[in-house]
Amino acid sequence: FFSVLLSRGRHQPTMTLKIYGQGNPLLDISADVSAELLAKYDLKANDAILAEEKHAPLYKELCALPSVQYIPGGATLNSIRVANWMLQESGTCSYVGCIGKDSYGATMKEKCTSEGLSVPFMETDEAPTGTCGVLVTGIERSLVANLAAANLFKDEHFGQCAEAKACLEGADIVYSAGFFLTVSVPAIVRAGKHCLTNSKTMCLNLSAPFIVQFFGAQLAEVMPYVDILFGNEDEAREYAKANNLGTEDVSEIAKKCVTLPKKAGDRTVIFTCGKDPTIVATKDGVTAYPVILLDQSKIVDTNGAGDAFVGGFLATLAQGKAVEAAVLAGHYAAGVVIQHSGCTFPPTPSAPWHPTTLTQCVHMFARETPDAVVLQSPAEDVRCTYAELSGKVQRLAVVLQGLGYKAGDAIATDLPNTYHNLLLQLAAGHLGAAVATAKNLDTLRDLIAQGVRVTGAVVTDSGSALCADPDLLPLPSVAVVAGGGEGKVQHLLDELLAAE
Repeated sequence: FFSVLLSRGRHQPTMTLKIYGQGNPLLDISADVSAELLAKYDLKANDAILAEEKHAPLYKELCALPSVQYIPGGATLNSIRVANWMLQESGTCSYVGCIGKDSYGATMKEKCTSEGLSVPFMETDEAPTGTCGVLVTGIERSLVANLAAANLFKDEHFGQCAEAKACLEGADIVYSAGFFLTVSVPAIVRAGKHCLTNSKTMCLNLSAPFIVQFFGAQLAEVMPYVDILFGNEDEAREYAKANNLGTEDVSEIAKKCVTLPKKAGDRTVIFTCGKDPTIVATKDGVTAYPVILLDQSKIVDTNGAGDAFVGGFLATLAQGKAVEAAVLAGHYAAGVVIQHSGCTFPPTPSAPWHPTTLTQCVHMFARETPDAVVLQSPAEDVRCTYAELSGKVQRLAVVLQGLGYKAGDAIATDLPNTYHNLLLQLAAGHLGAAVATAKNLDTLRDLIAQGVRVTGAVVTDSGSALCADPDLLPLPSVAVVAGGGEGKVQHLLDELLAAE
């Protein structure tokens, strides 16, 4: 039944849109450091700041460490490089910023062009190429940016360099990290006006709490042009505090940011929240997208995770896909990058935004044929379109993740072949978890003995045989489709469906 439905509605591929980024190009100097080195320079383990005079000796110390790496970076360039990597189409992505006429600048150009990026940099001999100290402690990173040449970018570059102007005007999607607000607001406004006049997409990232704290006026000047606003939960709360939004709830902040003054059209707001669901707000409401969690042992360095999310998102947006697919690709890209040191990645992605599971196929068709009926069960009085089923799956996935389920877990169930069973299977698949059928305790014990990581159950009612041994199943708690109960038993599925 599903194989027939999922073979329908295939669309011919469309031309990939062009992506342009402008920002502060920095050569990342990344190394594993001790907590003592952080304390020496008054740094936090997970933060981003502009270098002060007291940080001048830091870069030499980093260069002397055995683990040091040199990686072309800066937040915007990270995102553009990831987008280019995801698309695997040379000439699709471009980037502009200012570098010095030195060896670091030459390295930056060589690396970017070898990856297929167009980079008509502004070059200066007034300052060296900017650097960013990346101090890695475990999976945390502290960024200390010395902008140097990056701080000298001028909007006049577009009048002096025809290639730079062509990159901006030839792009369909324009992106800047908030860090660029410290350098050239006129360049961001120029890009915003171009997008406004030509019905293109302008994207901006809040980037760091200090941007919100100390560059609020510049942020307010460009915000009316922003079609898609990115940020993380800390930046969102800092923005709410600085602008008196009256809430610390990230979903509510996202909703309020959607309604901020805008020149034309609607705004989408996307706040990542680490391992918690990513929040996406539009004029139609807020959706939470669960993150498929990696095994902690696979995480090498969180440096660039947020930048990689944006890169994956923009690449998928450039392919004409919907927000659901773009968020999936963003999560994938971030998941890849944090398994490497710095913002680096393997030669090719595994193209996760193409549906590879039944759950992903449902989400894809929810975009392509939202009103087509995908499920009918007269006996249960259930009839769902792709859009309706996709929405139910995502909401249940958020609930399951809130209970503690994650990729690699198994959820035991004694549900018959019903609508609830299908919904559970799809929601588990959304998280990278699985559903294991077990009609009794003996079967459940056998599964656990075979190494299946059963971490909870969804059962027909509180009298289910699977509930007979409360010590057998660890948290998260048992959920029931129907019936009553106390303690660990929760009416999760019924409550979720009734809340629609």
